[in-house]
Amino acid sequence: MKKIVVYVVVLFMFNSCCSWKAWIGYKKPNPSDYVEIENSPIKIGIQNLNAVQENTIREASAQVFEIFNSTEFRQRVESQRWLASCNLKPNGEKDYIEGKDVFSELINNYVDFSVNPRKPCAAIAQTQKHQTKHFKNRIAIQPQRIQKWESSDLEEKSLLINTIAHEITHSVSFKFLDKGHGTANCPDKELVSYGIGNLVADIWLRQ
Repeated sequence: MKKIVVYVVVLFMFNSCCSWKAWIGYKKPNPSDYVEIENSPIKIGIQNLNAVQENTIREASAQVFEIFNSTEFRQRVESQRWLASCNLKPNGEKDYIEGKDVFSELINNYVDFSVNPRKPCAAIAQTQKHQTKHFKNRIAIQPQRIQKWESSDLEEKSLLINTIAHEITHSVSFKFLDKGHGTANCPDKELVSYGIGNLVADIWLRQ
């Protein structure tokens, strides 16, 4: 029994520390830290970025929003039914959401957020969203993923586009979750966060 208790405590501490690893060294934003992003209705806090990282995030984010604003993106999102999360509804059915509702959630709920160049535990990026205090909205992205924007290989470069689009889905709605993704019951291609990230990267590469 003691071993079970110790295991549970260690697991809890690991998960707790893991979730906060992305925010080590994070500086809270001031209003002046937010910069406008081309093609978008939002501003991004760049207080944790160096000059090169700032330029990268501004450039890549503007291109993500250019795609969000496109007719092709809307048509492709609305043409399918998505999984909002891998969770089951109270009636035992999968957490499906219609494409028109996914698109509506995106375009009506964009919020300002800050970017922190730090690798989360066991992930490339991580988003934290607050219900009312939007200055607490933030996205941590592995520095190496940010650096991929400098690559001459478009496939490599598109990974940052994919990541930003993916994390924005988490920033716009508490509905869009992906714990347990990548299984037969919850494939990435059907899940909003991964599906939108892949879709935006695909459009970007073809452009």
